Amino acid sequence: MSFAARRLFQLRLGEHAEALAFSPDGKTLAVGTLAGALSLVDAESGELRRGWEGHHDGVYSAAFSPDGGLLAVGTGAGEGLLYKVSDGSLVASLKVGTGWTEHIAWGKGGTAVAFAAGKVLTVATPAGMPQGRFDGHESSVTALLARPKVGGFATGCLQSARLIGKAGTKVERLLEDGSGIVALTMSPDEQWLIAGHQDGSMRAWNLTSGSDLEMSGYPTKVRALAWGERGPWLATAGGSTVVLWSFTGKGPARTKPAEIEGHSDKIMGLAFAQGGQLLLSAGADGLFHGAVQEGKEFRSVFVDDVKGPLVRLVVARQGTAAAAAGRGGDVFAWGLRRGAAGAEGEGGA
Repeated sequence: MSFAARRLFQLRLGEHAEALAFSPDGKTLAVGTLAGALSLVDAESGELRRGWEGHHDGVYSAAFSPDGGLLAVGTGAGEGLLYKVSDGSLVASLKVGTGWTEHIAWGKGGTAVAFAAGKVLTVATPAGMPQGRFDGHESSVTALLARPKVGGFATGCLQSARLIGKAGTKVERLLEDGSGIVALTMSPDEQWLIAGHQDGSMRAWNLTSGSDLEMSGYPTKVRALAWGERGPWLATAGGSTVVLWSFTGKGPARTKPAEIEGHSDKIMGLAFAQGGQLLLSAGADGLFHGAVQEGKEFRSVFVDDVKGPLVRLVVARQGTAAAAAGRGGDVFAWGLRRGAAGAEGEGGA
């Protein structure tokens, strides 16, 4: 099995793109910068479709509603904004907390949207009506996830993780963790909740049995986490190596993980694509890397060097496109397809 990547375009923004998000149909890429610009560009050509200016405190997060009709945006002024994609009109502007609104998650069926700013989680309806608020986090929220199967949300802060009901007010479960949560991910079946820590370790909670286990030994903070769409692999990185844990059966306890080498600097983003058959990574070394599974091992199939650090990676739901933000203010996009292994630079056939 082989896959190829073709670089579709490079946007030279001149300002760091903190927010990246694909529309549900994979045809549009939302880009928000710390200078306050918000743009919708064609995901194939990079052509500007719509732009907004004037977010004076910067754009820190963005997420399309499941039907693609709304774009939720978080600013550096603790705001949560809702824009109508079809005409660019502002549906609602909410004060959702203090500090940067760094995390957004759409709830089950798109019936609610959650914003995390500072220590506060705010849940609103798609019309922008406040629905619930939880301000009991011990420190700033570092991660936010939706729980689409059961409804509600999961949050992480430096001392704990929480499962919060769909109204955004009731804590259904408190998961204490003193290792400093910097990232969260949940398995597709919502049985496992995984936290990446600032001390170079991870914790996995089995939400069905109530048990948990810890994996350690990473050289730096474990910020990059990604689940295979069909399981059972969890890809992780806290350094220049991708470490993959199998969650078949009772999980990865007392098992040896698979590893993928190929980066020379810290991996900043991980994502599965093409139905979970292709694993993508983007690194501070400027490499966009693709690997496929062969038995219990993973084999590199392409790499593209953008000649500058990459700091963020997103993938279209269909798995046919990926985009990454560069530290120098550029955004890169690739088309992904089955075929002869390899990567083609910008302008390649």
